[in-house]
Amino acid sequence: MQRLVSLRARSLDGRIREATGLDPAEFYAALNRRSPRPVVVFDIDVGCDRRCIHCLARVKGGADLDAVRTSIVSARRLGYGTFLYPTEPAVEARTIPLYALAGEDYLITNGIRTEPLLDQIHAAGVRKLGVSLHGPDPQTHSLLTGHPEDFDRIVSTIEHATGRFAVQIKTVMHRRNLRQLDRHLHLARQLGATEVQLLNLLRTGSAEQLPESMFLTPDDAMDVVRTVLAFADHDRPPRIAFGATWGPNFHSRGVYRWLLGNTRADLPDGNRWCPAGRTYFTVVGKDVYCCPNWTAAADLVVGRWSDERGIHLTEDRWQCVNSEDLVGMCAPDNCEYSRICQGGCRLSAWAHSRQPNGSPPFCLTRILDELREK
Repeated sequence: MQRLVSLRARSLDGRIREATGLDPAEFYAALNRRSPRPVVVFDIDVGCDRRCIHCLARVKGGADLDAVRTSIVSARRLGYGTFLYPTEPAVEARTIPLYALAGEDYLITNGIRTEPLLDQIHAAGVRKLGVSLHGPDPQTHSLLTGHPEDFDRIVSTIEHATGRFAVQIKTVMHRRNLRQLDRHLHLARQLGATEVQLLNLLRTGSAEQLPESMFLTPDDAMDVVRTVLAFADHDRPPRIAFGATWGPNFHSRGVYRWLLGNTRADLPDGNRWCPAGRTYFTVVGKDVYCCPNWTAAADLVVGRWSDERGIHLTEDRWQCVNSEDLVGMCAPDNCEYSRICQGGCRLSAWAHSRQPNGSPPFCLTRILDELREK
C-alpha cells in the first residue's frame, strides 16, 4: 500500500519549494502560462448502440462525416490541436480513418463491437484505446448499461487489444459498484490493461434523474481512494488515474503529484486548472462546448464553429472563473490549494451546484490530505 506522509507541519510555500525547486512566485508564474495552441475536440455524433444511464454526451446520430473532415482540415490549418470523440466508432466505421487525418492516437469505445475493427483502428495510427468497463462481472457492469451480455464481448476486446495498444479501462464509480472496486482493479491487471481511469458519476446528462442512492458521498469517495492506495503498485500496471470528474485532482499527474510525492517534474504549461473553455473546446456540428462531457446540456453551448475563422465564443461565464470567484469549499478562504487548481473540473461543480463558480461534491485533494493525517 502507498504510504502518505503528513504535510501538516509544512506550509504550502515550503512544499512548493521542496517539490519543484522553485520559489513560490516563480511557481505561480509558471502555472499562469497558457498553452499557445488551443485544442478542438470534434465530437462526431454518429449515434451509439447503447443508452447508458451515466452518459454525458448528446447522442442524436446523423453526423455529416464530409463536413467533419472539412472542419478537421480547417482546424489544423488554423493552428488548433485536434482530437476526435465519436459517440461510438463501431456504429460507423467510416469515422476511423479520420483519426489519421486528425493525427489522433487515442480512441474511446464501449468495446462491444470493437474487436473486429482493431486492425483498421491500428492502421489509422491509434495506439491507445479507452474501453468502458464498469465492474468485474456482468451484473455489476450492467448496472449502468442495462446489458449484462456485453461484459464478455468487452473483456474479449481488451484481451485482443493488449500488446498492440495501450488499453485504458474507463470506469464510472457509483454507490452500487463501490464494493466491487478491488476485484475490478485485479481484473484489469489480469487483462493486461495499462491504466484504469476512475470517473465519478455526475448528476447531469442521462444521469439527471437518477436517485440519490446512486451517487457517491464524500465518505464513499474516501473509500475509493483507500481501495486504490491499497491496490496500487508502482512496479506493476495498471496505473490508476482519477478523472477530472473527481474535482480538483493532482494526485495522479501534474502539480499535486509534486506536492504529495515530492517528485521533481517538468512544469506543465496550462496544467493549473482544467483547460476546458479556456484553451480546450468541443465542437458538435457547429455548436461549441467547453468539453466532450458537456454536450448533453444545450444550455452549456458557449459558441459557434466556423471553418473559416474557427471558434467564436458567445458565452464567457466559464472563461472568467478564477480562484477569487470560487464559492463553497473551493473558495480561497476555505482551501489553500484554490490558487493552484482553480476549483478543478467545472462540469463536476456545475453538476453539483449549478453554479459556474461552485464547488464539486467532494475533492480528491482534501481526501488525500485527510488520509495523510490518519
